[in-house]
Amino acid sequence: MKQRTFLAARIDQWSREHPRMLDLTLAGLMWLVLGLPSALAGLPAFLVGTAAILPLAVRRRFPTAVLAWPVAAFAVQLMVVPIPLPANVAQAIVVYTVAAHVASLPVRLLALGAALGGSVLAGFRWSVPPEYLTNVLKNAVFLGILFVLVWVIGNLVRGRQANMRAA
Repeated sequence: MKQRTFLAARIDQWSREHPRMLDLTLAGLMWLVLGLPSALAGLPAFLVGTAAILPLAVRRRFPTAVLAWPVAAFAVQLMVVPIPLPANVAQAIVVYTVAAHVASLPVRLLALGAALGGSVLAGFRWSVPPEYLTNVLKNAVFLGILFVLVWVIGNLVRGRQANMRAA
């Protein structure tokens, strides 16, 4: 008699056997849940949101290249869209991906630096009066802490995987 496994275990096994399909599926779901609603803020927001999420479909195959695309989309967003978008979650996934899948420390630090720089720029762009500087500081610190945590988690995952391969 074959022992039944939990659904979570089967999903985990499938995701390990089909990482590219998982990335494609997650990117599609993210676009439906986070990219499509960006259209409520107008066509430029929709295009920026879509551009930020699309590279997630190939994030494990090309993690370093995937870093550049959402950074460019975020720069465009700061120029043409005055508000944060739900699709900005993609930036955190990119930082995690680079930290978890790129061996080069300078590239991983570049991802963290870009995220922290973006946090400061976002703090300035998305803050409003009357407490403008206080809001800038709160937004930048919150986003910065979020990105540092995501980056650290990615590095821990990469280190764990390296230890498991070595054992």
